[in-house]
Amino acid sequence: MKDIYTTAIGAEKDSIVFYLGIRDLVPEKYGKNRVDAIIKEEMGHIEALSRQLLRIER
Repeated sequence: MKDIYTTAIGAEKDSIVFYLGIRDLVPEKYGKNRVDAIIKEEMGHIEALSRQLLRIER
């Protein structure tokens, strides 16, 4: 399970890097705020996965 959570956290981090990269390319009128919302959601996924990882490591 630890490997699964660690891999999932890595994938979420990669997603954030991707969205941060395109964020500056998206004009405000075309939904830059949506990209920001996606980034925030991905960060929430990392938080939830990290909590689960800590729970199983105890």
